[in-house]
Amino acid sequence: NTNTNNNRIQARFPNTIRALALALALVLTQTHPAQATGLINNRFPECKADQNCVSTSSIRNPSKFMAPWTYLPQTSDANIAWDSLKHAIKELPECTIVELDETTRYIHAEFPAFLPNRIDDVEFRLNEKEELVFFKSATRGDPVYVYPIIQPVGDFGKNQKRLEAIRQDLGWGEIGGI
Repeated sequence: NTNTNNNRIQARFPNTIRALALALALVLTQTHPAQATGLINNRFPECKADQNCVSTSSIRNPSKFMAPWTYLPQTSDANIAWDSLKHAIKELPECTIVELDETTRYIHAEFPAFLPNRIDDVEFRLNEKEELVFFKSATRGDPVYVYPIIQPVGDFGKNQKRLEAIRQDLGWGEIGGI
């Protein structure tokens, strides 16, 4: 009976079904140019509500917020911390460093996203004065919706898990963390 119902639906709405399938295929195979935003007034922009993203700047959206890191559990020397951060990121599988600025201590890296043919832009900024590392990790491109669901397809926490793995590998702490 399920096949019969599917056949009836396909017979009644063949163009709609084809259009939905084509739209989904286009969205999943679309590539997007780099979207790293860098720092604006010495901060990363907040994550958009429908974006697969986490950031130290998303303080108004708890589901998108991660606390800045402190490197003090391992070193009080910002140069050592900066070298450790660069090394940890470069050693990650499938990582491509797009920009590395030694003067501002900014890194922009790319990783494959959870969704096929998508990229995660991951940015870090080590602030020597505050002894903190700020970051943002966001999936590039517009959110993907699969009809009839009205929520965007998530990344199952991939951005957050990647950042947490880097922090733990470095042995650094979180501000406000235990």
